[in-house]
Parts: sequence; structure tokens; C-alpha cells
Amino acid sequence: MKLVVKMDRQDIANKIPFAVIVENWESKSFGKNKRKYYNEFNEKERRILASYYKTFYRWYLVTGIPSSSVLTFENIELIGRAGNFFADI
Repeated sequence: MKLVVKMDRQDIANKIPFAVIVENWESKSFGKNKRKYYNEFNEKERRILASYYKTFYRWYLVTGIPSSSVLTFENIELIGRAGNFFADI
């Protein structure tokens, strides 16, 4: 059993850096950023981030932030790390 957190629209906007991830997603595929991305995240984490990228893209550019969303604690930590990584590149 995994513990999950249900976040409302305001919590999502304040605590999940989805705009930063979407804006810088493509830059992770080239040169030194690619090496940093592969060093920072293991294969499982990269797959999880890729699946969340689709959701974040939809939130940021298509539908807007949903009224609520459910995330696991582990994924919230991973998304926070990803936000820091993408903000630095």
C-alpha cells in the first residue's frame, strides 16, 4: 500500500513546478544537460518523469490545472528534484 496525497488546485500551483519542467523538458536531451539528466535520475525515475511530463504539458498548455490531483509521496519528492534540476539547466 502506498501513501498518497490529494492536492487541490492551489496546492498544485504552489508546490508542483510543472511549468518549469514543461518549459525546459527538451533541453535535457542535448549535450551536457543530457549527461546531467542521466546522472541525476535513474531509469525508473526517468520513466516516471516522462509519464508525468504528459500530464504536466496538458495542465500547462491545454486544459489548465485540475481541481484536484492525487500523487504518491515518492513522486512528489521526485517531481521536486526534477523541478530543481530543470530550473538549473
